[in-house]
Amino acid sequence: MEGIRFELHGGFTSPPKPLEGRSASLMDLVRRCGREMGLELAVRDTGGASDANRLAARELAVVDSMGPCGGGLHSPEESALVSSFPQRAELAARTLSRIAVGTWEWA
Repeated sequence: MEGIRFELHGGFTSPPKPLEGRSASLMDLVRRCGREMGLELAVRDTGGASDANRLAARELAVVDSMGPCGGGLHSPEESALVSSFPQRAELAARTLSRIAVGTWEWA
């Protein structure tokens, strides 16, 4: 259309979130706490972009996916198994309590 101009600028960027250093150490703690509960938690790259990417870029320890079990992440079909809420809350509480009482050392 005459008189209308579009200009694209900026972009979508997100720093990487590698599972190394402090984040790897924190994930090891989460997995140990999970084993105490009878859970064998898998570790894999998650990809994507989130606030965790920005925190990791500042060398803060981050882990993804400690939330409830379910499926269809970030889609209209996303779901959560209500029955997994207490288990995941316990996992978070165990992890945080180890950090709070100083029985775990940052890498």
